[in-house]
Amino acid sequence: MARLMDAEKNAALFSCAYHGCCQRVSMVWQAVIFQFPSIVWHTACFYIGVNSGSYSSIFRMAAGHAESVDAISQNLANCSTPGYRKVEVSHKVFSTLLGEAANASTSQKDGAAFDPMTVNFAQGSVQPTERPLDFALRGSGFFVVSKDGKDYYTRKGDFSLDPNGALLNSEGLEVQGEDGPIRLPSDTVLNELTVNDDGTLLAGGQNLGKLNIATFQDNSQLLRAGTTLFQAPQGVQPTSGDPGAKVSGRALEQSNTSVCEEMADLIKTVRAYEACQKMIQNDDDKTGKMIQQMG
Repeated sequence: MARLMDAEKNAALFSCAYHGCCQRVSMVWQAVIFQFPSIVWHTACFYIGVNSGSYSSIFRMAAGHAESVDAISQNLANCSTPGYRKVEVSHKVFSTLLGEAANASTSQKDGAAFDPMTVNFAQGSVQPTERPLDFALRGSGFFVVSKDGKDYYTRKGDFSLDPNGALLNSEGLEVQGEDGPIRLPSDTVLNELTVNDDGTLLAGGQNLGKLNIATFQDNSQLLRAGTTLFQAPQGVQPTSGDPGAKVSGRALEQSNTSVCEEMADLIKTVRAYEACQKMIQNDDDKTGKMIQQMG
């Protein structure tokens, strides 16, 4: 009997201590909740998953719009750069994004993965320059330039000569012909230099070589290696001699961007980004009020 009474006494003491501890913890958490409702709620969303789908979707949309602003900035900065190719951000429709957010375990940091930046390889306008070493491509294809044994591909054809007669692009890379780097004889009269549609260089009736024009089955596989330079990934090989590619002399292909279109896109993108910010702020305010009312 004495042992039973001792057990009941110990149980009662433990219960009082337990409930007292719980009460103190509850008071601490209430203080934290009232001081930092946003932090507590976001933490709960992260660990419990409450409304994580809506938060994740909003953050991804905001990340996608930020990526769009970056792309538009690049396009505006290079609107007068010959051979520049417009970069774009491919947004997914909201229903697809929301469905993926509900089923995926990714975080808001993955916005770039949902909105990849791509290159628009559309033809730019060709403007005459009357400069003998300016060349423009019409149709598909790229000029081939090289440095340290690596080939790069570009549509920017404002070339020049070094003291040894080597044809170089504006960044100092050697322009490649079908038989190796293009080198013009020292006695070449540049005012007599002409080029055929297939890239054959002629001066004074003499064949000076043929520009190597590379084409790819899928230009979207190319990797950006500079403002106007591209590089083929491993396993992707170019082809030469595409009849659809024609070379024009004393002319340059302009950037395929439009300042007016980029400015209009910038305004729309900034407004959409601000809307995402307001959605996050409104949701955060409602969450804080709800937690205060529950307390």
